[in-house]
Amino acid sequence: MLGVAVGTMAMVVVMSAINGLTELVESLYSSFDASIRIEAAHGKYITMDDLPMQDILHDNRVTNSTKTLEETVLIKYEDAQVFATVKGVDQSFVDISGMDSSIWSGSSTLTSEDGRQFVTVGYMIARNLGVNLSNVFKPLQFYTANPNANLATSMTSAFYVENIFPAGIFAINADLDNQYVVAPISFVQKLVRDSNRVSSLELEVVPNTNLDQLRDDLQLVVGDQFEVKTRFQLNEMLYKTNNTEKWAVFLILSFILLIATFNILGSLTMLILDKKEDLFILSSMGANTRFLRSVFLWEGLLIAFIGGTAGMALGLVLCWLQEEFKLVGLEGMLVDAYPIQVIWTDLAAIVLVVFLIGLLAAGIPSALIIKRKTV
Repeated sequence: MLGVAVGTMAMVVVMSAINGLTELVESLYSSFDASIRIEAAHGKYITMDDLPMQDILHDNRVTNSTKTLEETVLIKYEDAQVFATVKGVDQSFVDISGMDSSIWSGSSTLTSEDGRQFVTVGYMIARNLGVNLSNVFKPLQFYTANPNANLATSMTSAFYVENIFPAGIFAINADLDNQYVVAPISFVQKLVRDSNRVSSLELEVVPNTNLDQLRDDLQLVVGDQFEVKTRFQLNEMLYKTNNTEKWAVFLILSFILLIATFNILGSLTMLILDKKEDLFILSSMGANTRFLRSVFLWEGLLIAFIGGTAGMALGLVLCWLQEEFKLVGLEGMLVDAYPIQVIWTDLAAIVLVVFLIGLLAAGIPSALIIKRKTV
């Protein structure tokens, strides 16, 4: 019984911790990626005039939109330089993405009230460049290749160059912090010398919207020349990996629980041998083999039920304590303690596994030993 309780408790706690970490990762990416993105099916850029904007925004599930333009650039700051992706966005991007919550230092402001433009820099990029937000005399220099350059072009004409000051540093996760710089889209368009260039249209939607259904509906609206993707499709490998890891851990813990329930098998075997005379008396009184099997089967299930219930309750209590009192902390992370998220479908799966393992552990001795005429 103790083995079943400990195994069940471990499954509840570990699965809830994995759910919490998965939710944390998803929330971090959602602070940078919009719920829906519309981009070109072929090529890198889209033409806004070809998008049926009225039909898109008329959908009551869509609450906001922003144009984006992504370009690979070389950024120089004093003697340091790095390659990065600059993401040009409208001011509404800050509202859509919730980047305010990801600002590590400084501000998320991209355009001030007097019209001055700024960028927010990923933490790793800022660290590699040695960005000093308080230095108002040293801007970041952005270089992008001039597509019209050739071998006869001088080095100064081979690149387009624009200067801009950083307003803040964001910290989301290692991948994004080491790759992205967020800037006003007009600045990026100026950098590439094309005031109409746009990479995608990003949409924010009503909470709890079925993104797959909305994607399918919008795909019909925009046609084949555009591709509609959800946040999950944009980071498909990440989400698939998280889901695979979760259920791999579930199978490993189920196997451990199976080993832990061997004590049920051993206990029932010893009990059947110990009650050999009593079983003979019951058999003489008319009890058939099926009845004798059911006695030990139900006893084994009762052991599994009590152990599973106790383990489930203890696991939920530990999850609650972790949520309320942060018993297990995390150092150097965006959160101060392991996040916990209890999902009822996971609890249902754990109950099913405990029941099946208990049924197996109780059924084997009651079937085999009685069949061998132990009684």
